[in-house]
Amino acid sequence: MAASYLNQPVELEASRGRLAVAARAAGVPQLLLRFGYGPPVRPTPRRGVEEVFIPQSEASQPSGAAPER
Repeated sequence: MAASYLNQPVELEASRGRLAVAARAAGVPQLLLRFGYGPPVRPTPRRGVEEVFIPQSEASQPSGAAPER
């Protein structure tokens, strides 16, 4: 399952009105969400936790200070 937002239909006044009627909205639509299944894709490479995790002792260092090792 995938989700994405579409903002082009909301940017045009004529489309906003049609979206409001279709959604039975009380206000002005701000965002259109699309849900569905897309074609199979290769997984995106991810960095390891060790590369992005900051231990609490290093996180409390003043900004710009070199972490103690």
